[in-house]
Amino acid sequence: MRLLRGLAFYAAVVAATAGVASVGAPLWMVIAVAVVVAVLFEMLVPPPPPRVRLPDLAAKPVAADSRFEVRFDDEMVVVLYDGAPRERVTWSRLRLVGIRIDDAWLPQPWWLLADADGGCTFPSDARGWEEMLHAMGERLPGFDHGAVIRAMTLMSGGVVVWKAGDPSAPSPHLNLRGGDPR
Repeated sequence: MRLLRGLAFYAAVVAATAGVASVGAPLWMVIAVAVVVAVLFEMLVPPPPPRVRLPDLAAKPVAADSRFEVRFDDEMVVVLYDGAPRERVTWSRLRLVGIRIDDAWLPQPWWLLADADGGCTFPSDARGWEEMLHAMGERLPGFDHGAVIRAMTLMSGGVVVWKAGDPSAPSPHLNLRGGDPR
């Protein structure tokens, strides 16, 4: 649209100045006609409508209403509740990652990260959970993305999505049957 408008403006100025110049008018008159045509063009031809910026469909919604947030760095994972640290686990001591479905009201997936002494839990709507999922896939060899997908379709119960070392070895006690993990 901007290109067409510019071409129309250029054509109007050239036509007006060529017509005045062809009758032998002085240079100042040719310039005056060009300026008048330019001003009239700007006044009479409406500008193109402003561009409306469409929302980025790839942008991820922020779970602003979740009171949980999960943060991590190269050493540890920290779960915050209302902005205060609640639980933490170090990557080096992590032994098991599971997903448990809280079916107390509506099915809600909860992530469980366990070490030998406990670990941490956070819901799948916690701020930072998608970045955490990506980090687990990169940091934990054998992380089962298929099990994550299966877990997200469950109405109750739970799934182990990663286990350190020998998969047949006993794992830390986790309640993967469901219920409120808080």
